[in-house]
Amino acid sequence: MKHNILILTLLLLAVLTCDAKEYCVYTIYGKVTCGKNNRTVRVKEYIDEDEFVTIHDGGCLILYDERNDKGRRIALKEIGRQRLKVLIERADDDCMENFMSFGKKLIATLISGKTPANTDRDMSSQGGSYRANDDNKVLLASVANYHIQCNRGYVTEVRYPITFTIKGSNGDVATRLDNNDLYTINVTNGSKEFLYVNALLIKPDGGKLLLLPIDTGNNCCAHLCVPPYSSVDFSQYARFISAPAGSEIMVIASPVEVDFSILYQDFDTVDFGNGVVPTTHIGCIIQHY
Repeated sequence: MKHNILILTLLLLAVLTCDAKEYCVYTIYGKVTCGKNNRTVRVKEYIDEDEFVTIHDGGCLILYDERNDKGRRIALKEIGRQRLKVLIERADDDCMENFMSFGKKLIATLISGKTPANTDRDMSSQGGSYRANDDNKVLLASVANYHIQCNRGYVTEVRYPITFTIKGSNGDVATRLDNNDLYTINVTNGSKEFLYVNALLIKPDGGKLLLLPIDTGNNCCAHLCVPPYSSVDFSQYARFISAPAGSEIMVIASPVEVDFSILYQDFDTVDFGNGVVPTTHIGCIIQHY
């Protein structure tokens, strides 16, 4: 009898040990370390929920819950050292939004870095990603429509509240952009959703430049994801910017991952009548310099 109880106890312990939950690192801002040796956390690695994690001042860790049937991202912003499970339990439930609507099986494929059979894209990247052509076309149509309407003096509704600042090397907010300084972009997401953001510089001659890098080779923009009710300094992507007088910066926030490079297309040539309906399901603002 005692022998049977011992066996059952060992089996139970084995099941509990094997069932320890892990989370995939979706993206990181600032400095995040974990473990006894305070090793630096890397994108796409898995962290056990019993691991101790240290989020340093200004840092943020976004996890992907791969086991969740619906899929979710979890933003951890509590500064200091704490067990991962505790940090997750303290996270705001409003920040645990569904990741995408295209299914757990596809998500698992993307996280593993394999290419789905119905696409020709390499998905090996930060956290995995998927961008549908329809999403890209709707983004282009929406942004083009917003830009054209603003130039005509119309006020267009913006669904997602965002604010944007660009700072010089001295930390002050820039009111003009010269090519002799290094600028850092800051975006604040005032909504309860995870938003993917970028800033498009439009020069008076029509030239365009995306101010935050896009990962075209890996089809991923996890590094451009801003958590709900959060402000992100994209200091790792600071760059020298040259913008002549009369330039404008258009800041775009999308609730789904998209290929921002589609915005290099000429807005005046967008065919709004070709089955693509412009929507206000983006956050979009324009600032003049």
